[in-house]
Amino acid sequence: MMDVLAEYSYTKARYIPTYLGDNEFLEIFEKKLKSVMEQKDLDLTLTARSIPKKGNGETQENFRLKKQKQKGLYYVKYMPVGGFFEPEMLKKIYMNIVTMKLVELRLSTDGGVYIANLTAKEAETIYEITKGGAENLFEASIICAGNQHCRDGLINTQNLLDDCMQRIRKMGIDENLLPKLHISGCAASCSAQQIASLGFQGIHSTFTATPCVSIYYNGSKQLGTERLAKVAHSIPVDKVPDFLADLADVLHRENLCYDEWIEGHMNQFITLLDKYCPY
Repeated sequence: MMDVLAEYSYTKARYIPTYLGDNEFLEIFEKKLKSVMEQKDLDLTLTARSIPKKGNGETQENFRLKKQKQKGLYYVKYMPVGGFFEPEMLKKIYMNIVTMKLVELRLSTDGGVYIANLTAKEAETIYEITKGGAENLFEASIICAGNQHCRDGLINTQNLLDDCMQRIRKMGIDENLLPKLHISGCAASCSAQQIASLGFQGIHSTFTATPCVSIYYNGSKQLGTERLAKVAHSIPVDKVPDFLADLADVLHRENLCYDEWIEGHMNQFITLLDKYCPY
């Protein structure tokens, strides 16, 4: 693939089929692949990896602290709200795990990190020092860099997430009822809004100068129920916290989390969308 990118001077692979066409792209790719396979040995020798560390005791699982498949071992996930790490937290994690045997850090695709191969006592320690990050799905919402860091971004994703969280917290509603949001500043899918149960994408609107987002809903990445999200009309970005507040109020009255509620209340959700989607 790198050879194809180098020859056609594209920075992103997704652009190539657009300009060359699917058939020509596949023909070029297969030609490059055949050339590489003739020049290099691509056979892999894989060996099973074992973790010789033994657990000692048990501890209570929660949203961030979970059991591993290895008996007696645990992992802790830390994800800063919004996904932007503070160097001080990374230093704190390192200073605590440096004396622990066979502990590993594994980066996640949503801006977090897994601290793995922990005994029960070690897991409790790491859990305590990493408090202050995402403690539920809503706080674990995924955002892209947004227009404050990316030239393609059309909205400030960090500010939008902050505004939504502040609005919900002022209401005093249980955040566990709300879903993980996927917020992208453009159509590039950096937050994977196209498979979100509830997502927002910055767009250009021909109807207003106010920044707008498209709303994505009812998507899923869960094994066995994978589906692309449906897309609603655009909504001014400054109305998103209001929309989310109304949705949270409904979930609170029904005492159902979003993913359970929307399965049986799609018409009610569409009615709520229509209230905020004038364009």
